[in-house]
Amino acid sequence: MRQNNVLIIDEAQNLSPGAGAAAPADQPRDHERKLLQIILIGQPELRAMLARLTCSSSRSAWIARYHLEALTEGETAHYVSHR
Repeated sequence: MRQNNVLIIDEAQNLSPGAGAAAPADQPRDHERKLLQIILIGQPELRAMLARLTCSSSRSAWIARYHLEALTEGETAHYVSHR
C-alpha cells in the first residue's frame, strides 16, 4: 500500500525566504513520485514572498496554488447563520 506523506506549514509567511525557496525542489523522491508533499498556508504576505522566488526549479515543482478571497456580505451572513 502506498502512503502519502504531507507536511502542512501554517503561518508560512513567517518562514525565512531561503526556507520557502528550497522546500519544494528539495523534497525527497523515489523513482516514481515525491515522498513528501509540502503545503504552505499563510497570510497575503506568503503570496508576495513566493512571487519573489527566483529559483525556477522551485516554481516548476509547484503543483497547485490557491488564493482564498474574502467572503462577500452574503457569504458571511450564510456562514454566521450556519455556525
